[in-house]
Amino acid sequence: MSHAHEVEASGIEARIDPGVVIERFPGPACLVNANRQPIVTNSLWLNLGLAGPGRNVCLPTEIAASLLALSHTGRPQRLSLMVSGLESGSALSLDIICLPCDFDGGEGALMLATDRSATELVQAALAEGRDFHRGLALCSGDATFELDQSGRFAYVGPTGFLGHADFELHGRDIRELVAPKSQNTSEFILTSREAVSDTELWFTAQSGEEQCFILSTMPFYGPDGTWRGLRGIGREITGQRTLEAEIRRARLAQQRADSVLHAMRNEARPSMMLAACAAILLESVDIAACVVVHAGEDGFDRVEAFAAADDGNDVQPGLVADRPRLLDLCTQVCRQSDGALRMGEVDDRALMIAPTRYAGRINGAVGFLRELDAFAADDERVWSEDDRHLLRTVAGQVSVAIAQLDLFERPTIAEAP
Repeated sequence: MSHAHEVEASGIEARIDPGVVIERFPGPACLVNANRQPIVTNSLWLNLGLAGPGRNVCLPTEIAASLLALSHTGRPQRLSLMVSGLESGSALSLDIICLPCDFDGGEGALMLATDRSATELVQAALAEGRDFHRGLALCSGDATFELDQSGRFAYVGPTGFLGHADFELHGRDIRELVAPKSQNTSEFILTSREAVSDTELWFTAQSGEEQCFILSTMPFYGPDGTWRGLRGIGREITGQRTLEAEIRRARLAQQRADSVLHAMRNEARPSMMLAACAAILLESVDIAACVVVHAGEDGFDRVEAFAAADDGNDVQPGLVADRPRLLDLCTQVCRQSDGALRMGEVDDRALMIAPTRYAGRINGAVGFLRELDAFAADDERVWSEDDRHLLRTVAGQVSVAIAQLDLFERPTIAEAP
């Protein structure tokens, strides 16, 4: 019934019987004549409800258009077609190729179809699963990444990492981004052959600021069981850690202030209160000395209490010998002061003083002295916010003790025989 189609390639003639091809083809197949009428089909083609011999059914428009293009160009045509199976009733996706073929001395076409429904379902499921897990990863953390065996980024999530775009980090070693404080911990995490959960690491962002992340990582292996790297997800907690650190500093500063006030309340005489204040402040803060000075109508006139660190540098004798200079400096600084903290220098040491006020006037000051060698006289580096807070806190109690000293203790001493 059907004749062979002769194919010449490299001098070799091959004769193919289209009828045999249709019979043995694992998918739907059909042979049509020059008028695009089906002549031979297999059962799989007929099960799709498509046109066949003796059927009063036309070929779908897509197939007819491809056959027309084949007759004009003589080149194989390929198309995709959605049909409904008669048996299953579900829509099937076919990939059909149309090949030129000689038939009874005339031209025809051989159509071979492949069912791509299962493949497309798998591809759709994979795409849906990928989107699902990608969405979960983006909701669960601020950064997602994959590292190879050497610790270099093989994948970075679309949100990037540490201010870097995803493409900027491909091939870069993650160790370059780890902050010095987390170097030891990071080496364990980034080379672990086991899953790691909720581990804190500090990184250096593109801006130069340090950021803290809670990381969870999972190793992955190749088909041969070889460790290939790890995948990780991170959640930034820099703000939380910064807030916790500020709370700890505030609590510590309050504890220091409470210890000073407690020591002062345990003393009955105002002069001993001031001495206890200077001693406790020296123990509580990393300073070279603490000084409490008295102010009269003409300015600062005497040192009421002084405590210095026993560092072998004769700090206290030097300052006592230079007491007029210290008092003059306090006077000059406090004249320019509106009650706020003031800074200066005495004997190559930084001085920070807080004027004390009682009954609307300055009656003294309490101050810290610290070595300048490591700070190059930079006030912002010499004195921390904790130092400033502590000095402000104790200044109020010191002002009361100085007033009590003037009102009660010193007059009593003067009247004694």
